[in-house]
Amino acid sequence: MRSADAVFSLQYRLSGLGGLNPFPAALQDALSSYLFLLNTLHIPPRQIIFAGDSSGATIATSLLRYLHDFGSAISTPTPRCAVLLSPWVEPFYYDASDNPHRGTDFIPGTYGVWGAHAYAGDRSTPETDPYVTSSGNPFPTPVPLFVNVGTAELFYERIKLWVKEMREVKGNVVELHEEEGGVHDTFLIAEVMGFEESAWDVAAKVAEFVHKF
Repeated sequence: MRSADAVFSLQYRLSGLGGLNPFPAALQDALSSYLFLLNTLHIPPRQIIFAGDSSGATIATSLLRYLHDFGSAISTPTPRCAVLLSPWVEPFYYDASDNPHRGTDFIPGTYGVWGAHAYAGDRSTPETDPYVTSSGNPFPTPVPLFVNVGTAELFYERIKLWVKEMREVKGNVVELHEEEGGVHDTFLIAEVMGFEESAWDVAAKVAEFVHKF
């Protein structure tokens, strides 16, 4: 990041069991924040980059989908590009018994169960809902995407499959960076698990990507 760049950190409502802030609360907050940047602060969309890690990347993806579906109707342009780090593309895949990375990632299956149901709330078919489950629901977007995935993370194969699906949509630009030996969301736990060097390398890749557009 350059010295003149600014970061707007979105404090969206967090979901919890018992019906606490389920979908679409976080998406609504993300959209409201984007509209605030555009309409109140008058920041040109070409100067805005969506970025998120894990479930935050899922929310960023959902917002891009919303802009595809309704952006024209609400006269809202798309951002410059988006950076998605270890996106949670299939929340309702939480049975990791057959996952080859079960022994190399730090995410317990129980966390996935809790997180998926808390986020989806009472949605009738969240496993196939395109706003909850990105995997299997590709969509066209003019926004270039940078996706980072760790080769040792639990969601490695599913993220790669989603990238493949998105790339197959005509006009989409999706750059995939495979972080060798990386676990889920190394940006979150880099200092704790010794991934500082790897995280800085990903940051450099992100900078290269952003400067292309």
